[in-house]
Amino acid sequence: MKQPLLLISMSLLWIHPACSQPIIKVCGSEDSLAVKEQVAQYLAHLEVREKVYLSVIFSKHMPEKLEGMTFCLASPETNSYQFIKVRIDARLSIKQQRLVLAHEMIHVKQYAKGELLVLSHQQVMWKGQKFRYKQTQRLYTPWESEAYRTDNLFARRYKEQLEKPFEFEKPLTASKIDP
Repeated sequence: MKQPLLLISMSLLWIHPACSQPIIKVCGSEDSLAVKEQVAQYLAHLEVREKVYLSVIFSKHMPEKLEGMTFCLASPETNSYQFIKVRIDARLSIKQQRLVLAHEMIHVKQYAKGELLVLSHQQVMWKGQKFRYKQTQRLYTPWESEAYRTDNLFARRYKEQLEKPFEFEKPLTASKIDP
């Protein structure tokens, strides 16, 4: 009786790393599957393997002058999932939505890896250093600088990948069968 329980518990431990892959949910997009695929590619490129439950929401109701925003609800337990929510203005063109998504994915990486922590509505910790945060200064913060440096590159790479012609495998040829 002890051997089957030991085998089951060992197999669960072996499977556990696969369970810590990010979970992605997309809402409000006309092409949720493509967005989810793009998000998965960004997460892979950014090497985000932490336990993250990522929700990407395309909304027509965004705060004034914001095209996108990302926030994290860190879990109280260190071993459980972080809940990260990305909101993107659904009124933007598809091209602009994809650029905003690329930008927000940098913030997802920052939260997932613990580089960016919101301590209060006026205080943020960036890579171990505390910053006073004001909405009017957001463009000049180091976490925004990183996102702006990287978002165009990501969006361009994703677009190039989409424009590549799909290559089929070599067609199967029928071999002559002798009767």
